Amino acid sequence: MKIRVAFSKKQKLLLWFTIPLAMLVYHWVSVSQEVDRLVARLERGAPEQRIEAAYALAQMGSSAGGAVDALGSAIRDPDAQIRAAATAALVQISRRDAIKALSDAFDDRNTAVRLDAAEALDRIGSPKAREILAQSEAHSARSYERARMSGWVDQVRRELRQQEKERYRRHRKMYDRQPGR
Repeated sequence: MKIRVAFSKKQKLLLWFTIPLAMLVYHWVSVSQEVDRLVARLERGAPEQRIEAAYALAQMGSSAGGAVDALGSAIRDPDAQIRAAATAALVQISRRDAIKALSDAFDDRNTAVRLDAAEALDRIGSPKAREILAQSEAHSARSYERARMSGWVDQVRRELRQQEKERYRRHRKMYDRQPGR
């Protein structure tokens, strides 16, 4: 015996939207829980676990947007590998609220962290991100110019020392040739 249920058009339409919406909410809640679990591991795990958590957040992409603050804190970690992983994760998440953390990464002594931060800011592409990149380029140009000038100054110093040595040798020869010596 089959039981047949008759649905009105309104009920069918409601079911048509409710089931996919419920599946979407379930997925969103599970993703949110996973982000929270990874953030906890990023903040309190062993160094290897923290690096793995950062890369897992990176693989989640923009759905890991809730982890931006924790990744921003990880950028200031003493361990360079954790800083690099956090910066790489921000590259993948590429959210506008990551700009402050990424601008801090430009001061890092690790080249990989600085390059990842530049890539992330380039991907974000907002006016603020472009401004930070322009300032960084200007700073790099000034640093390069100082280094170049420092090299030039060192070269001038070497030439002046060489001239002093030549002058000393000539004077020494003249002094040695003087009669009575």
